[in-house]
Amino acid sequence: MGPVEIGRGEDGRPWRLKVHGTHVLVAGATGAGKGSIIWSVIRSLLPSVHAGLVELWALDPKLMHLSYGGALFGTRYAPTPEECADLLDEVVCVMQKRAARFAGLQRSHTPTVDDPFVLVVVDEVAFLTAYQSDRQLRQSRSGSTAVYRLRR
Repeated sequence: MGPVEIGRGEDGRPWRLKVHGTHVLVAGATGAGKGSIIWSVIRSLLPSVHAGLVELWALDPKLMHLSYGGALFGTRYAPTPEECADLLDEVVCVMQKRAARFAGLQRSHTPTVDDPFVLVVVDEVAFLTAYQSDRQLRQSRSGSTAVYRLRR
């Protein structure tokens, strides 16, 4: 799966963003248009979602931007910190099972209907980490990169 077209640059050329096989962080001041980037990625992936090649999972603990896409996310929408923790646990399980199947066979993933690309969209990641007042939900884990992991 190649980069998805999310808009046009000032020069009129397509603006594409790689989302498969990588991590993307969109940061900016309030009103800068971060939500437009998120929704442009989702819009570009909709044909693949409808074909069963992509699943959209959404974490929206402030109920600000992603709640509008409830039908797109179905049961993969988490509006509370506790539900976000559960959904993250579930996606980690999916990731670990996939890694076990691929171990020693292939390094990169090609989406299929039986094994779709899972895009986890997190709105307001700081709310789940630094601003989360529940210490049990907010616990830092270390690894090759610093990752904040929500715990039950």
